[in-house]
Amino acid sequence: MNGEPLVLVRNLTEPIAAPRCPDGLARLAFTAPNAVPAHAILAEAYADGFGEVAGFADWYDALVSDEEYDAELCFIYGSGNRLAGFAQVWTSGFVKDIAVANAFRRQGIGRALMLAAFAELQARGLDQVRLKVHPDNQGAIALYRALGMRAP
Repeated sequence: MNGEPLVLVRNLTEPIAAPRCPDGLARLAFTAPNAVPAHAILAEAYADGFGEVAGFADWYDALVSDEEYDAELCFIYGSGNRLAGFAQVWTSGFVKDIAVANAFRRQGIGRALMLAAFAELQARGLDQVRLKVHPDNQGAIALYRALGMRAP
């Protein structure tokens, strides 16, 4: 798998559907205890070659020390201590990472994560959201396009 990542953008001045999480799951706060399983979701998802994530300590230190970090822009869906999906967005409106645990894929969690991020960024007054995606990751591209994301 090679190729330059695709950049996709969505205008946030247009209406955004309310995020709807699958039954039995809820949005959880991003806390230090949730960081370990959130990292595990990223590592599992990126094992397919569509991304990479540093080891936990390096990833977590880089995340929380970044000037664009805001815990409110870390979106987690799960139940109790079992996490289903995680997305991390920078304050500039860039989706840094999004991943859904293999056991929870194709249940609407990726859509819910993205819509929650869109709504939060819109509420903060941002007019667009951006991300990069591997050109071979057709499932992710289909989701992003269904959510109104397009090439700039």
